[in-house]
Amino acid sequence: MATFLFGGLEEYARKLSDLALKSRDVGAQALYAGANILADQIRRNLEAVPTIPNTSAHERYTNGVPEEQKQALLDSFGITQIRDDDGYLNLKMGFDGYNGIKTRMYPKGQPNVMIAASVESGSSVQQKYPFVRPAIKQKEKECIDAIAAVIDKETAKIMK
Repeated sequence: MATFLFGGLEEYARKLSDLALKSRDVGAQALYAGANILADQIRRNLEAVPTIPNTSAHERYTNGVPEEQKQALLDSFGITQIRDDDGYLNLKMGFDGYNGIKTRMYPKGQPNVMIAASVESGSSVQQKYPFVRPAIKQKEKECIDAIAAVIDKETAKIMK
């Protein structure tokens, strides 16, 4: 019959306890590592969307995004702070605020979220130019690898 000797059980238990205490911070670092990779790709894809000069609202269908709208999207894109919802760490990426194009319907300017959705999916007056979905497909594996690398690195530091 085989015999196993396991010494230092108290030390191992202390390290596991330290790991549990630092798990939120490690998780946050890992999420930001993956989110930054994805956000950079979304920005690159958005920069590649074709632009047209700022035109009259009377033009019916466009094969590009007005320059002012595209710049507002680039300026307003960001990542939120991590939120802890009962042990689940969440962050969001998205568009905030309004652009400078004021209309009767949007006296504060057009909502950037609405413009991003119309660029991504198209509308009755604009051809679609997906930039978020392709970024997710392009960077999914790289994001997962970056998250895993941060978790492995931080866990190794704590458990050594």
